[in-house]
Amino acid sequence: YNEYKSYLRMADSPEQIVGDIKTALSSENHFFLSHLLPRASLLASTKYEAYLRLLEIFISGDYESYVKDSNALPSLTGFELEKLRILCVVNLSTRKRSATFDELSTLLGLSSMFDIQKLLIKCIQNGILSCYIDEGASLVYIEQTVGADISNEYCNTVIDALEGWSTKCDSITNLITENVTNAAKTMSIARDEEETFLKKLDSVKGSIRRDKFGESSSKSRKLFV
Repeated sequence: YNEYKSYLRMADSPEQIVGDIKTALSSENHFFLSHLLPRASLLASTKYEAYLRLLEIFISGDYESYVKDSNALPSLTGFELEKLRILCVVNLSTRKRSATFDELSTLLGLSSMFDIQKLLIKCIQNGILSCYIDEGASLVYIEQTVGADISNEYCNTVIDALEGWSTKCDSITNLITENVTNAAKTMSIARDEEETFLKKLDSVKGSIRRDKFGESSSKSRKLFV
């Protein structure tokens, strides 16, 4: 038991957490990072707190914040900087579906259109996003992206959108239920009318048979007279 507790302490040691953050940030296919936050929060108020802040920046896809606070944050490799820029584009797609080259230049810290296109093309080739680049209009239309973390700032927006969607679903469900109920009533009325009609039809048929039978009987009596 004591050995198990010792292992848990080792697994949650600041050094181990920092190692896990470094591994996740340098992974080519690792874009979901928020699962590291509960453990990474243990780095708050320690000498490793900068790694917690770095993880939060990656989760929110905020390249500008990294540049602004870079002196107080761990340095990144060229690949990690590129990954942060990619996450910046993915985060942008949660708010809007198109962006100008000037807007992307500011967000990504890339001054040339060529560098922006190079990054976007690499994203497309790796299946990270699907977009259309309109060079003439200097616009990028984002069609879809891989799933990624939702920043704390964007959570309320997502919650509002889901609540709105839930309300619409309830309205549609109520409308369907109302239509089904009305259809059932209409069918019931139609069945009752059909039964009434069939009864009247049987009654008319019976009257016709009786009239014909009475007429036949009358003729027979005349023949015998």
